Amino acid sequence: VRNTMPTKPVEAKKTGIEVLTAAELMALGKEQPTELSTLPLCGAEGYVVKGWSHLLVGLPKVGKTETLFVSVLDWVEQGHSVLWLSEESKAVWAARLASGGPGGEAADRFRVAFALGHPPDELLELAATSDADVIVVDTIRNLAGIRDENDNAEIARMLGQWEARLQGKTRVYVHHRRKETGDHGTEVAGGTMMVGSVDRVLVLER
Repeated sequence: VRNTMPTKPVEAKKTGIEVLTAAELMALGKEQPTELSTLPLCGAEGYVVKGWSHLLVGLPKVGKTETLFVSVLDWVEQGHSVLWLSEESKAVWAARLASGGPGGEAADRFRVAFALGHPPDELLELAATSDADVIVVDTIRNLAGIRDENDNAEIARMLGQWEARLQGKTRVYVHHRRKETGDHGTEVAGGTMMVGSVDRVLVLER
């Protein structure tokens, strides 16, 4: 039997897609720290991983936005820059920040975009081109334009665009929990791709 395999790798056509060998990836792994670097969630470490995507879910009015707000105050004090895409009004945010917003230079690192009513592609472009290293999307179903949250194909298509464009940034997508009880991701409202499209799911209990 004659071996027809080439004796050296064939150079791939220039596509703009990054391709690394196993050797290059192993070398990269040695350069990076073995422990994940995280941002504190209400002062607790180990939940929000830098550079990963997160789905924060909970029942309506359980405190998802307030939990994130308290956490973001810590993040900007640590030197991180945050862009928060919000469905809430300027009046709500003015009152929230008046009760205890960041001070000094940290206040300039915390930006709120009033996103309700704007096309999803414009919001994604804003987030992708922002110099912020943390992006909060509150809520992902409305702002990403997911019309049917039970349609896995639509979820994968719409949320996949955000994941592709925002690589390298820490992403926190706020979403709702289904009314029925569930475990291991089944408590997340909508199709399974809401869970499958992100790196980590955080469930906020009342």
